[in-house]
Amino acid sequence: MIVKELTVPLKLQAVQCLEKRMLSTHHQYPQILADLAKRKAGYYGERSLCYYFHQLPPTSYLFHNLRLEQHESIFEMDVLILFPTFALIIETKNIIGEIHFDSQFGQLIRTWNDKKEAFPDPIAQASRHQSLMGDWLFQQLGYSIPVEYLIVVSNASTIISTDPGKAYLFKQVIHANKLPLRLTELQSKYKTEMMETSQLKKLSRKLLKDHKEAEYDVLKKFQIQADELVKGVQCPSCQLFRMQRKKGRWTCKNCGHSDRLAHLEALHDYWLLISPTITNAKCRDFLQIDSPFVASRLLKSLHLSESGTLKGKKYHFPKNMKLSPEKK
Repeated sequence: MIVKELTVPLKLQAVQCLEKRMLSTHHQYPQILADLAKRKAGYYGERSLCYYFHQLPPTSYLFHNLRLEQHESIFEMDVLILFPTFALIIETKNIIGEIHFDSQFGQLIRTWNDKKEAFPDPIAQASRHQSLMGDWLFQQLGYSIPVEYLIVVSNASTIISTDPGKAYLFKQVIHANKLPLRLTELQSKYKTEMMETSQLKKLSRKLLKDHKEAEYDVLKKFQIQADELVKGVQCPSCQLFRMQRKKGRWTCKNCGHSDRLAHLEALHDYWLLISPTITNAKCRDFLQIDSPFVASRLLKSLHLSESGTLKGKKYHFPKNMKLSPEKK
């Protein structure tokens, strides 16, 4: 059972919004593109595993991208699967080229196009998550249950190597196509039922309740000011920020495309990039419209919570922002 679905991470959404609202001549633009490529690779790597997860037994409970706190330490797992007999943490890596697990210095070395690059050791990270997750489960159940972890390399062409005498690591580090076999081996290894169905359901509810969404200030990350962003409403057809509001619709000055709801994506961009609240004046500035009446009507149609009065009135976007206008 998939309890927490895989969704596009907030950080990826934020960097995507930033990239489209930055001029390509900006000095930070290459760094933004590099960060975006890395985050996309990570997300697509996780998504490629979903095929295998649909083959899990119905007695399992699966969670994508859980972010928990234990011992005053925040840890995030790409995938957590609770079986009646054990728990499994899966960390995904979507890295092309050749990767070498350097056990002496505790790092991952990637070689690609004759260039070497070092990354933090994912085994050390997964081992830490294993310990913290074990403690979290003990705190909930009052007894210890086995917690395993796997590093799954989603790119089939990636070459994996390690130091001499460390071949046992290949039980922990596998290609995605080996995942069903390792799951079968682990389920054969652990036979004793540690959690009843009622306990698994209770733990699932507790995990969702304790999940902590990450906050991410993408402008601060790249040291960019809000006034450096490209403002306006982007045309869904030609992708240019050339839309004007006329007679209740947005019309593109470049290609002539017309859309009644094109402002929704722009307001979503504002929420991701700038602030969870917006005023009438800031709405007009960001959407590039002149009329306070039009801005007020657009914001009120979304049924946002409000605070303050007159010019000080603020509209509050929801935490999981999925804007939809009132139906007419």
